[in-house]
Amino acid sequence: MNASQTDERRFHDLVRDFVAETAGHGEKPEPGGVLEFGFGDFTARAFLASRAPGLLTVEVDLPSTISSDVTDRAELLLALHRMNDAARYEHGWIATVDDDALVVIHKLVALARTGPGEFRDLFDDGLDRAAALERMLGGLAEAEAEGDVAAVGLEGGTMVFRG
Repeated sequence: MNASQTDERRFHDLVRDFVAETAGHGEKPEPGGVLEFGFGDFTARAFLASRAPGLLTVEVDLPSTISSDVTDRAELLLALHRMNDAARYEHGWIATVDDDALVVIHKLVALARTGPGEFRDLFDDGLDRAAALERMLGGLAEAEAEGDVAAVGLEGGTMVFRG
């Protein structure tokens, strides 16, 4: 069995255990597929990193999209970059904006060091961080509307989200 097949097998074992433990949240994907499930307004997924053998990607989509206004978008992207910089050594989750203007957080982890408990914990952690980020972004939008940006999760000039 080659490394790719070993990764596929391990991933499918994790997914099987996760689906059984969570009473059917998500469905077992086909080989090369994605485990995806909804949790409230959030969508979470896990899949093997296609260009990095041995790595698992876990993602959570936030329910809101960012403004199409160029100024608002630039400010949000700068805030996300600052947040990612501040958090990079703390927890490894990265916040990005996809082509559909959807905010997504994701994390890469070593598949070989991910057991069933860690797999479940990754989703719990990701969903908690996504909810915190969603609240922060909602607070930022509200503060901007009121002209009081300083009141929103700014810590030392850097926006930070913590679970």
